[in-house]
Amino acid sequence: MAQKTDLNVTPYYDDFDETDQFHKVLFRPGLAVQARELTQLQSILQNQIERFGNHMFKEGTIVIPGNISYDSKYYAVKLQSSYNSVATNTYLSEFVGKNITGNTSGVTAKVVHYVVTDGTDPDTLFVKYTGSATADSVTPVFSDEETLDADATISGAGSPNATGNPIAQLQATGATATGAAVHVAEGVYFIRGMFVRNTAQTLVLDNYTNTPSYRVGWTVTETLVTPESDSQLLDNASGSTNYAAKGSHRLKLTLTLAKKSLTATDDTDFIELLRVDSGVVHKHLRHTEYSVVSDMIARRTHDESGDYVVNPWHIDAREHLNDGVNRGIYTTAQDGSASKLAYAISSGKGYIRGRGIETISPTYVATNKARDTDSKNNDTIPFSLGNYVEVTKVFGSPDVSDGAQGLSTIVDFKLVKLYDTATATRGTAEGALVGQARSRGFEYNSGTVGASSSNTTSKYKHYLFDVNMFTLITMSGNVSLTANVKVTGVTSGATGVLFVAVSSATDLILMQTSGAFVVGEEITSSDGTDTISGNPTISSITLKQFDRDVKQIFMTQTAGSGKDYTADTVLGTAKTLSGTYKTETGTTNANLDGWFYQISLEQTSDYNEEMALEDGYLLLEETDGDNILGETESGGNCLITEYGDYIINESYVIDTIDDQATNIFIETQADSILNFTEGNPFGEPRGGY
Repeated sequence: MAQKTDLNVTPYYDDFDETDQFHKVLFRPGLAVQARELTQLQSILQNQIERFGNHMFKEGTIVIPGNISYDSKYYAVKLQSSYNSVATNTYLSEFVGKNITGNTSGVTAKVVHYVVTDGTDPDTLFVKYTGSATADSVTPVFSDEETLDADATISGAGSPNATGNPIAQLQATGATATGAAVHVAEGVYFIRGMFVRNTAQTLVLDNYTNTPSYRVGWTVTETLVTPESDSQLLDNASGSTNYAAKGSHRLKLTLTLAKKSLTATDDTDFIELLRVDSGVVHKHLRHTEYSVVSDMIARRTHDESGDYVVNPWHIDAREHLNDGVNRGIYTTAQDGSASKLAYAISSGKGYIRGRGIETISPTYVATNKARDTDSKNNDTIPFSLGNYVEVTKVFGSPDVSDGAQGLSTIVDFKLVKLYDTATATRGTAEGALVGQARSRGFEYNSGTVGASSSNTTSKYKHYLFDVNMFTLITMSGNVSLTANVKVTGVTSGATGVLFVAVSSATDLILMQTSGAFVVGEEITSSDGTDTISGNPTISSITLKQFDRDVKQIFMTQTAGSGKDYTADTVLGTAKTLSGTYKTETGTTNANLDGWFYQISLEQTSDYNEEMALEDGYLLLEETDGDNILGETESGGNCLITEYGDYIINESYVIDTIDDQATNIFIETQADSILNFTEGNPFGEPRGGY
């Protein structure tokens, strides 16, 4: 039998032994019934119940839910030992279930539990707050030393004790705190082969702190109840000669909620239901745990589904010793060690061999830090430099040093400037500055190595980071602003840093912009000495983009004159342009397919021309002067648009259009290939941008 109490003693003599294979007690007429036979009859039946229970349920599991819950917001209210000359502990129990109000603060709460003083901690009520202070609607707890009213009479509080009159007073200092408790609802548990009922219980883990560390569960107590200790066992056959006579004893099992330290090992009469460490629940018995039935279900689940994860676990490597800033887990008092790591395994759930494995809070596994070392000489260590842009027509080389050499001419991750025009004179910046970035690395890619004057086709990868494209803003009136001031849009709230100072000018160059400026809004400056008079507004905004506007990369080399680095970006593959073309005044269409002779577009002082893709046609629009197809000239400027206004200061020649009508290449005299595609006529530089 699973029970701990030995009943094979006087006066019970229960000598049942299941190895005897007795399954019934057969009484016979004319012979006296032995007391031990009646007791053994119960033992035989209990043995059958125990066998069935062990097949179905695991020891200590819930059968009829008496669920356990952890409350980390168990608010404590410390009372003075007496009020109106009446000891408070004599009527504490009457507070439970009543609503109380602080006469000073106006805070209201409902009393859910109490603890009588133990000589160290004062009489304490545990409450759930229902209303904040009447004065500010913010104060959430009672005030020190204020008196309390109840919404019902507390009979033991002495006079006055009517509803609405003060019945207790809080401690003068530190009268409120937050504790932690565990609640268990009424239910039935399978314990020691029996289905044992438990009463609803509350156990306060810590009165005034809510980071407890305990194992919480049932303490199982077996007691023999006699008529001498419980008058209910006396014969209740009123009117008979045997009324109030003594009779049989009873075996009683009682479940009492208790707590043990995490390191306690005496579990003889203890069944763990919940484990909490520093206020975090790590184990929680929430569902019925089946026995042999569970094995059958697990086999079937694994056969049909295998092992799988429902909610994935994640691993986070953290310091074992917490120094306050390193995300460590344990303090020195908790045996934290700087020589260890703590791997945090997050909450999750999965099925292994058909059985559900679930963690409801992070689990920490400690391991020693690696301390062994090894060395290798001249070994290759792969690493990633990040985003890059492919460049050609390279002159010089970029400074990609991190400054470790200590040379005065070396700056960590030097700035490179981004220009909107391809190189005309190598080593010289061309066009307008449209942005800047920092240089991280430079790597040969293809072609002939070196940057000689004749080498214009080799390609390199220039690794860039901290790319900052400019925003160009034109104001409706003159402003005077200091360089590096913060410019803010009054309406949009967008911000940017002024790249260069302006004096009585309308054009602003902004970097590090955040948000989107809007046309028509005014601006402000972070420098109060700047001049923005007449309330000028933004009249136009141009956002420079790396993939559209950057044609040249330039870096000043301070180590010597004539060594400035320049390179042109290599642009991407051309996109589809198909259909026919015609001049605006022309009456016939010509097919683009198989067209190999050149068309030159130029702008002189007398006329300019516009080329646009529209409704499937390539339009050559005469805006001033004459246009002659087949004319080959160079050196001028051409305005090229496609549903937009993109300006290229270069002479472009349509070189070829292949017979599949998939590509059109616009070739500059500098041999830079550009896309002509819907939405982006200038293509994207090859590489990471």
